[in-house]
Amino acid sequence: MPPCPQPSEGRHGEESGEESGYSELPIQQYLTYFFVTLVAPYFFRVMKKHLSICLFILDASLKLYSQNAPSIEWEKSLGGSNNEAAYSIQQSTDGGFIVAGYSKSDNGDVSENHGLTDYWIVKLTSTGHIKWQKSLGGSDYDDAYSIQQTTDGGFIVAGISYSNDGDVSGNHGQADYWVVKLDSSGNVQWQKSLGGSNVEVLSSVGQTTDGGFIVCGWSDSNDGDITGHHGSAGFADYWIVKLDSVGSIQWEKSLGGSDEDYGSSVQQTSDGGFILLQVVPVQVTEMSLVITVARMTGL
Repeated sequence: MPPCPQPSEGRHGEESGEESGYSELPIQQYLTYFFVTLVAPYFFRVMKKHLSICLFILDASLKLYSQNAPSIEWEKSLGGSNNEAAYSIQQSTDGGFIVAGYSKSDNGDVSENHGLTDYWIVKLTSTGHIKWQKSLGGSDYDDAYSIQQTTDGGFIVAGISYSNDGDVSGNHGQADYWVVKLDSSGNVQWQKSLGGSNVEVLSSVGQTTDGGFIVCGWSDSNDGDITGHHGSAGFADYWIVKLDSVGSIQWEKSLGGSDEDYGSSVQQTSDGGFILLQVVPVQVTEMSLVITVARMTGL
């Protein structure tokens, strides 16, 4: 498979890509690209789009709030001589930040690389200095899309993996959900590959009140860990998986219809259930989106 579309190189690299050119897009198209990037990064691999979420956020913010734009306190470029991209960031309880994405480098700020792309997890201080960083993966493509600090001070990070070696075990075929639990220093406590014989792409992970985890994204499979797929193979279903505290599957659900259904986000609600965001691409004269919010009771 081709790699994820790469953003333009920062100062660590030796090349520079083309400018994004999104400044003329109306806000509806900003939102379209934003949601589809969250739910279908594999789709953009295939379509070979080039999108920088950082540029989107900066440009959209300036357009909408240029009269009251906040000043920059600090900024950091992180990476090596090859391509890096960040997809998820959260403030940690120590006042610093945790960042997740992928890296193709093994130099600069990046200590190692296992193959094509690795999960790259970076813990920053409150002023943006690197406290620690970890490259996780195998010999194929491994891209982290979501990270959250857990109640024990560690981190849960998830995304996709095509690998079945190195740090990754249990791959079911092509791209799997790959969920990794880290301690507070970034050491792997456990990892799980979830999926079937086709492609699964994870977009969101979160800890639940019982100490387990909820993950969502989309799946093309109807075998392996996946049951109840709607429609024919190759058409995505929203796939949501509940894991216990050590990553074992407690339950899983395929949601959708006969066409494409992409899971974007899931969050636990105060009654123990879950609220889900599903995005359905619709081809008209240009790509549009139908956004569905679904409610699930706790199972």
